[in-house]
Amino acid sequence: MRFLKNIVLQFFSISFLFLSCTNDDVLVTPIETSLSPSITETVDVLKPLLNADGTIDVSLNPNLHILFDFGYTFQYPIELAFNNNVIVTVQDFSDLMTITTSTTPNLFINSISFPFSVKYLDVQSKKIELLSIQNETAFAQFLDTINFGSQNTCNCDQTYVPICVEIENEIGTFFIESFLNSCEAQCEGFSENDALQNCSYSYHPSVIDTCFEFNFPVTLSNSNNEIITVDSEEALHLTLYTEYEYEFSFPLTVTQLETSTEIIIHTSEDFGSLLSSCINNNITTPITDCITFNYPIQLVAPQQATIEVNTDEELNNALDDSNIFYDFVYPFEIIENQLIVTVNSETELNTILADCN
Repeated sequence: MRFLKNIVLQFFSISFLFLSCTNDDVLVTPIETSLSPSITETVDVLKPLLNADGTIDVSLNPNLHILFDFGYTFQYPIELAFNNNVIVTVQDFSDLMTITTSTTPNLFINSISFPFSVKYLDVQSKKIELLSIQNETAFAQFLDTINFGSQNTCNCDQTYVPICVEIENEIGTFFIESFLNSCEAQCEGFSENDALQNCSYSYHPSVIDTCFEFNFPVTLSNSNNEIITVDSEEALHLTLYTEYEYEFSFPLTVTQLETSTEIIIHTSEDFGSLLSSCINNNITTPITDCITFNYPIQLVAPQQATIEVNTDEELNNALDDSNIFYDFVYPFEIIENQLIVTVNSETELNTILADCN
């Protein structure tokens, strides 16, 4: 019981609402919750996606977003109850993570207060929808509709070959979502016809974990133009997991892991070049073993002048340089089946490089 009291006192608001009447009496309105196998299932599915300390396990959330890795998100606040009838008010996803990691086989969430609302991706319309759930029957039907939990049988590898699609949000505007690879995009109901021709690299832990790390704090802005400052990698992951539209604020500083060199990134274009060069440097086979280049071609790096390379040796030496993150200048030409082919974008290059590992 002491453990539960600590949770309630430390993380959540009081579970009763007191309303004053004009006759100076106090009306106490208790929060009512209903037994819900669906909320128990929700917490059970979420728990393995988290680390024991309540942070997000990036390896089990390949797209680093709750809508696509977990399935849906609540509109907070919501009221939940443990199986010992202790009611807790959940103000945000961080609260839900705390509750989820605190559950045990003997102490678990089994009730929720109806109605509540959720956001989810409607795969038919390719739109984020807002849905009000009135009772347990509707909750269970909703989970069936989105193929939640064990119903989701997708099993994709973790190769980073990003696929970008355009999605409409709940207020009718559009944003670009970058999925880890085509398999992950297909798991969410998107086809090759939905993929955008140009898909720039975006931040993902699998891209940078052997390349660089952020020098915190880092500042971002979301779709509501709210400024969010994060002071750790875990806080960054949480922000990106719950915000499907965001932009990094520049300048920001990163540290190159191999050399411990600090690099100041001044623009989003510089950041894209940095991410692209991280991908190119992670290819285990020399790029020239995979592609026959039609020289000369040009390379560019953040805060560096554009350089021209004329041979395979010059290209491999530049891409292997641990002190400079070079990216290709598009378009450039390669030779396939004795024909000259133009590579116009990172997306086209990604498709070619996917077979190089």
